[in-house]
Amino acid sequence: MDREYDGRGHASLDVSQIRTITELRKKRVEMTDPVVKRLQEVIQRILPKKARIAQPTLYRNWDEYMDAFCYDGGVIEAAPPSLKPSEVKAPSVSFFIEPDCFIRLIGTFDKYSGTDFVNAGCFFPQTSLP
Repeated sequence: MDREYDGRGHASLDVSQIRTITELRKKRVEMTDPVVKRLQEVIQRILPKKARIAQPTLYRNWDEYMDAFCYDGGVIEAAPPSLKPSEVKAPSVSFFIEPDCFIRLIGTFDKYSGTDFVNAGCFFPQTSLP
């Protein structure tokens, strides 16, 4: 959700567990209007039951979550299917580009999550001080 932070507005749906989607992928079906309509019906029916809200203490149920999402706005995006909370999979590099185009490396790190989409901390490489 647009106005949330620390994963508070995240929800996820594991589409690999939805039979209709796995069958369509297996058969490599072309995405025609009737196929898209069928997927919409399946997702509409399954989403309230199968979606996982990252911070369930903030929203009592799916309807309350959706009310907040529709009010605040947000983004719906895909995530890698192998994303597990305990794995380190978000390498990042911080750098500064000077006005004269000189690039200065600030640092590197890798984020890890305690729960889905909630940053628990970062691993920084060990450096030796002069």
